[in-house]
Amino acid sequence: MKLNIVYEDSEILVVYKPSNVLSISTDKEKEKTIYHLCSQHLKRKDKSSKVFIVHRLDKSTSGLMVLAKNYKVKLLLQDAFEKGEVKRFYIARTHNHLPLDNMRIEMNLVIDKLKVYAVKKPIKSSKKAITLIRKLASYEDSDLVDIEILTGRKHQIRLALASINCPIIGDPIYSNDREKYMFLKAYKLDISSLNPKWLFEISKQFKDK
Repeated sequence: MKLNIVYEDSEILVVYKPSNVLSISTDKEKEKTIYHLCSQHLKRKDKSSKVFIVHRLDKSTSGLMVLAKNYKVKLLLQDAFEKGEVKRFYIARTHNHLPLDNMRIEMNLVIDKLKVYAVKKPIKSSKKAITLIRKLASYEDSDLVDIEILTGRKHQIRLALASINCPIIGDPIYSNDREKYMFLKAYKLDISSLNPKWLFEISKQFKDK
């Protein structure tokens, strides 16, 4: 699997993650991951080099990921993500039509091992998830939507859209269709609050490279 590098400097590495590729390794898969590919890329230049995961994308989600080249930058970026200083934008194709052209969906999500679910009222183990959704275009039985997440929770976008009966086409968990790929892409990553040149945007096309 070829690594698709969008940007690289002395501190960070920004790559395009295809759909159906893991961000980091699991017990079952060690090498077909973005982390492993980035690590191998850097070690070809310097065997002592290291790379650090800053954030993740779901296996089924494609798009932009940023990784740090040293631990100090990793902590800096993760702190920015946690404080909401990083702006993240996605594009998706949904089943059915949004009830409104612009929506703000707030949910209380609980992550129980690999399972994620929403609860009506906040509990000790839940975390707030805020998702902004804007309709771009409507088709016969689906919508094209632009999404900004104000928090970064596991399955946040997928659950938000499923909660209004507009699951993402190809979602292997929250949709019943049999599409090969999930129509969700992280197309814009803005960390210019830390460095003016750190703003990245890729094509909004769904097709993976």
